[in-house]
Amino acid sequence: MHQQLLKKGQESTLLVSTKKSDLATVIELNKDWKEQLSALKPDVIHIHNLHGTQISLQQLEELSSQFKILFTLHDSWLTTGSSNHPFILESNELSLLEKKSWKSELSNRNLSISNSQIRFTAPSQWLRERFFKTHGIRPYYVPNAVGQVEKVNSEIPSNRYILFAGNKPEKNPYKDFKTLKTAWQNANETLGTSGCDLICIGYESSESVNVGDFRLHKLKRMNSESINSFLEGCMFVIQASKQDNSPLTIIEAHVSQKKVLASLVGGIPELLNAEEINWMYQPGDPIGLTKQLVRAVTEVENAKGEKITFVHPASEHVTDMYLGHYRNLLNG
Repeated sequence: MHQQLLKKGQESTLLVSTKKSDLATVIELNKDWKEQLSALKPDVIHIHNLHGTQISLQQLEELSSQFKILFTLHDSWLTTGSSNHPFILESNELSLLEKKSWKSELSNRNLSISNSQIRFTAPSQWLRERFFKTHGIRPYYVPNAVGQVEKVNSEIPSNRYILFAGNKPEKNPYKDFKTLKTAWQNANETLGTSGCDLICIGYESSESVNVGDFRLHKLKRMNSESINSFLEGCMFVIQASKQDNSPLTIIEAHVSQKKVLASLVGGIPELLNAEEINWMYQPGDPIGLTKQLVRAVTEVENAKGEKITFVHPASEHVTDMYLGHYRNLLNG
């Protein structure tokens, strides 16, 4: 989105906790981030993700009296009293002491939000409704989008596989890797010679192991261009999540004309077509996922060569939507 703004001739600076870009307009935040903002004199501050920045909601509340602020809700943090990942969506699963702390923190967040002049957007209707139920404010809807990513030639260790990608898949508390691995192994036993390998991207290092008659390929993290070649070669993508808002992985799969088998959580159903909705499973249910994997592999096999159409907004269009919000904040 930052690059889209620059292409449109807009002056844009991207502040990040860790810089991984060669662009001069991407700047790493330091301890004096307030001084950085004062020096930049931005017309609008657009908040996307505060993780690792040490910037608190209370500080944003104070900042909103000096600057116009737009805050995009990429996760459910502000609708909970949780401080750790994954965010506990409801307090009724906690002990009495934990519940008291959870509700107190949520009350503090509610107060900061109601006292601020921040405008909120969300990429899913699910999170819009959660936020409205919690704070009495319905965020504006601005969907997620991805641009066209160039493909690079990558060495793919399988010619028949399903694809799963996530940061540290086995340790990531948001991902449902344990269920996926069990269900994939069970599905292959049912499918027999029609089974498939499983490629998982997002590890610190790569290794491949035999699981029954097929292989589990654990591959290290890679850039979007490399992942795109894996998307093009897979049978379908699996989005195995315990929690999710509006995952870009699904949109990226659709750009590559690949179907997605996903868990029934958060805003995921909003991104899927009718066939993919019928493939969904409950996280933590290996029996249910086994059934859906067998179904998906069989249906993909039977539909080889079939033209697939997915409709998602282009990144240019989404950038224009945000530009509309910026101008409205300044002129409104």
